[in-house]
Amino acid sequence: MKKVDKTVEIAIPIRAHRIDIDTHHDTAFALDVEARKDDDCLVMCFRTDAVILTVNGMETAHPGDCMLHARAFRRFHTSVPGARQGFRNDWFYIEPSFFLPLLKRSGLPLNTLIPTGKPDLLEEVLHRLLEEVNNPDEFSPAAIRHIVALMLLNIRRAQTRNLRRKTELTRSQRYYYDALLRLREALRKNPERDYSIGALAAEIHLSKERFNVLYRELFGTSPYTELVSSRLVLAKRLLTATAMPVKEVALRCGWQDVHYFSRLFHGKTGCTPGEFRKGNRPNERKSFVF
Repeated sequence: MKKVDKTVEIAIPIRAHRIDIDTHHDTAFALDVEARKDDDCLVMCFRTDAVILTVNGMETAHPGDCMLHARAFRRFHTSVPGARQGFRNDWFYIEPSFFLPLLKRSGLPLNTLIPTGKPDLLEEVLHRLLEEVNNPDEFSPAAIRHIVALMLLNIRRAQTRNLRRKTELTRSQRYYYDALLRLREALRKNPERDYSIGALAAEIHLSKERFNVLYRELFGTSPYTELVSSRLVLAKRLLTATAMPVKEVALRCGWQDVHYFSRLFHGKTGCTPGEFRKGNRPNERKSFVF
């Protein structure tokens, strides 16, 4: 009996050799490619100053500026005049038929500098894309679509925060904004750590009282409330996705006292951790946002 080849070619919209992270260009480097209707879209984020062609003509890109190139747009970028070192950027090419529908939903512009204030904004995204491209399976196209859509959301969010920082904040808020945002992201990403509000304040040379005031002004909540919220999100995830004992869940989320954890969890959700795991979940307090 003739063996049937069941191999299915997976349509991957990105190729590994068209992705690079923190590319270093010397001062003599200049990319100058005429508009081509058959090329992929190019996504870039600059880590240093550079000169780039946009719809507004030649402009200076600053660290954290992103650019989403249409396929039929001339691509030109090089170092700024008089630079002692060349520029650095992250970039990747992606098929327009895959990328443009996602871009349209994001509301971001093509061929225009998008200031985000985050020079490494694309780094994690590109690592995840490389992982999918180098180890593709039948789920990779959907995974790549999710990663790229999230990337566009992150660009839009960073752009909004960057604009707010420049136009709405007081001088003191602007001065501490980046440092406070970094500490806030740490609280959210690693809530299980043993944080001290006093130590966090001292890290950016603020008193505990001033730290709390600025944090609430910028983010609408206190650092302690943010930490508790993030820990409870992690606890829910562990209770739902693992068979980990409640005591271990409490420890993994940063609480040494399982009884305190259980009381707090009940107060915020209306049920005990054990009841939550079993699916017995009464209405949670509407004031507690996940």
